[in-house]
Amino acid sequence: MSAHDPVPPAPAGASADRLLADAARAADVARVRMTGALNDLFRSPDSRLNDRDHATASRMLAHLVTDIERALRERLVGDGLLDGFDATRLELADLEQPIAWPRLAHSRVMREPVLIGLLMRRCQEHYVGQALRRVYPLRHGIKQSMLDRLAAHADSRIEEAASNFLITDSRRIDRFGDPLLDRADLPLELQHRVTWWVAAALRDHMTSADEVDREAADRALVAAAASLLENYDNAGAIDSRAADLVSIVKDVEGIDDSLIAALLTEGQLPIWISALSLRAEIDAESVWPMIADADGSRLTLLLRAINMDRALALGSLVELFVARGGVISEQDARLTEAAAAFDALSVEDALAAIKPWRPTDHYRRAVAGLALDEGHDQ
Repeated sequence: MSAHDPVPPAPAGASADRLLADAARAADVARVRMTGALNDLFRSPDSRLNDRDHATASRMLAHLVTDIERALRERLVGDGLLDGFDATRLELADLEQPIAWPRLAHSRVMREPVLIGLLMRRCQEHYVGQALRRVYPLRHGIKQSMLDRLAAHADSRIEEAASNFLITDSRRIDRFGDPLLDRADLPLELQHRVTWWVAAALRDHMTSADEVDREAADRALVAAAASLLENYDNAGAIDSRAADLVSIVKDVEGIDDSLIAALLTEGQLPIWISALSLRAEIDAESVWPMIADADGSRLTLLLRAINMDRALALGSLVELFVARGGVISEQDARLTEAAAAFDALSVEDALAAIKPWRPTDHYRRAVAGLALDEGHDQ
């Protein structure tokens, strides 16, 4: 089936009602998936997380902790915070020898839902984006990608914002082409928490020797951590770069359906998410989990709410279904259901349905929870 194929008639309103119910359930399923990922990442790779995602998330977490550890150790050594403790200072100066990660790898403090959520999102973004770029290369006749066009735009603001995005995005891939979770992408509160976890692990190591007493270690580590956190700048986060670019593009030339569709086709998921977020007037965090929805119900609802062109909307669903893999017959069945729902649901009803996604996450959870309770009562 293609995005242009006619859809067999269905009972009036049935497809729309089903889409609304599926979208409500999908939000709860995403939270259940997060709980499973949280347990799996610190247990073993043979449960709900597949081996690839488990290994990738573990590697990203190790890199993140190591990056923060190195930044702290550089300050401990370079700022003279360990003067008088020569043996410890020389040991910490050897940045190739990890100290904090071996202590934190299996620690319960690392079981932080927000952190695990960022790791899983980065996994999804990387592998889905990679699959999109592999399956849907630049269409025939188009000589440059949408992002390349924006980076060479005549408007200097768009050009600068697109270039800043490209630079930031390049730092989120290691030399082997695997994804990284950059320290700048952590929310401020989480950045503080992870930094203090690493500092605590270093303290444990430093005070295990006779040279450094606890009071001296505490003074040095607090000073180093404070110095590191002072330089935190969320403007360098990938979401901030994407939001800046999309906001400027909207002001200059608008965010139309073709631009949104092209960004997805090219696997530029952070910008695609920001564009959808801006058009729908909901926060990007509400859009991100839709990538992982198996049935695409929430995304279908969102695309209908922004009144996206039918062919482009269903084409986007096809691309995501294919990028995530799975059985072709199941993909066709999901597309058929999505197309029927898209046609049956009015833009007004879709807009009304996504309104609860706009407030805080706590409110969204309450709405989804009540919807599930009502479903069980029937």
